[in-house]
Amino acid sequence: MATMKKQRSSKQDDHHKREISDESFAQLMEESFKPARSMQMGDEIQATVIGFDKDNIFLDLGTRLDGMLKRSDLSEKENKKIAEGQTLTIYVTGRGEGIWLCSTRVGGGDTSGDDTHHGAALAALEDAFNRNIPIEGKITGISKGGFEVHIMGLQAFCPLSQIDKHYCDNPEAHLNKIYTFEIIEFKEEGPNIVVSRREHLAHEEKKRVEVLWQQVEEGSVYQGTVAAVREFGAFVDIGGIEGLLHISEIAYERINNAADVVSVGQKLDVVVKSIDRQNRKLSLSAKSLLVDPWKDAVKKLAIGAEYQGKIVRMKTYGAFVELFPGVDGMIHISRLGTDRRHQHPKEVVNIGDTVTVRVIEIDEPNRKISLTMEKEELDYSADLERLKKEQDMAAKSTPSPISNAVDDAIGKDKT
Repeated sequence: MATMKKQRSSKQDDHHKREISDESFAQLMEESFKPARSMQMGDEIQATVIGFDKDNIFLDLGTRLDGMLKRSDLSEKENKKIAEGQTLTIYVTGRGEGIWLCSTRVGGGDTSGDDTHHGAALAALEDAFNRNIPIEGKITGISKGGFEVHIMGLQAFCPLSQIDKHYCDNPEAHLNKIYTFEIIEFKEEGPNIVVSRREHLAHEEKKRVEVLWQQVEEGSVYQGTVAAVREFGAFVDIGGIEGLLHISEIAYERINNAADVVSVGQKLDVVVKSIDRQNRKLSLSAKSLLVDPWKDAVKKLAIGAEYQGKIVRMKTYGAFVELFPGVDGMIHISRLGTDRRHQHPKEVVNIGDTVTVRVIEIDEPNRKISLTMEKEELDYSADLERLKKEQDMAAKSTPSPISNAVDDAIGKDKT
């Protein structure tokens, strides 16, 4: 009985498998009769990686023909990460032998030189213009006011002002270079395709800036480039974002003008001190990455010791003296070393004067040093005490004439 049940179950499984197989076959037959997807050059496709070799990546485009993307279209980092099943955004650039040619940019793939290509290429560029799709082209010549650009077998024009973010003073340097452009003007009749590399660079820069604003954190360290210098500080570019490096954060030494120590184009290591994402503002510091001179200074300073320093600034209540680079002490107005009262330290000293000062107090937690220019008062108390003792001893051993006369007088009265 158990054997019959097992045989009946096996037959049911076979029947179920045949039903599944029939359904799959029917589905395949139905899909095979579906019309092929219409594909045109310039179409943007979400394609799936189905294989790859040393030079090419093969893609499922959702059509009967597969696509082929050159590895050279991707960066070295992207090539290392490529894997089957991965989805890529690509553009159809042409048709080869039984395969669609693809690129990550319109105009980036191989194209044929037949007559039918001209119309298809023109349509692809028009679509790229309408949808703001980047295209690749080669600088083939220099003409009046700009460059001749070869794109998918067509001639386009790039104005001199649109070849780079900055003024181009050496057009020959761009000859035979392959760049990515954006179409800024398109007309079907005549050579009226105008492209801009500057627009593409600006859009790419905007993308990088958005990514950087998402990634930047307080405490992050960057190597930045000084973009502008003002008296109060410098604006430093850390990769698309400019932050303010205030003059007080450049170094521990006191600086009167930022232009004295930094210049445009200079490379600086900076740390992000604060972030205002809402107003897109960064505060930077170079000083935080330097060795704090205060730590060495307190080891060298001693209360009561004299040092030479330079007057670096003055307030009504006192003068500040630079003892070591980045380490200042203060002389109170009452300790300027004169016998009269003053209304301002400038009555006694000037900015830049070298003075001799004595340390009277070190407040290490608050990083404050109190100084004086007064002469040190000598303590004669020990000498006076010693002299008094000597006089007392001498008086006891040798009576004075006055005391002898008194003793004689006292003796006569007694008799």
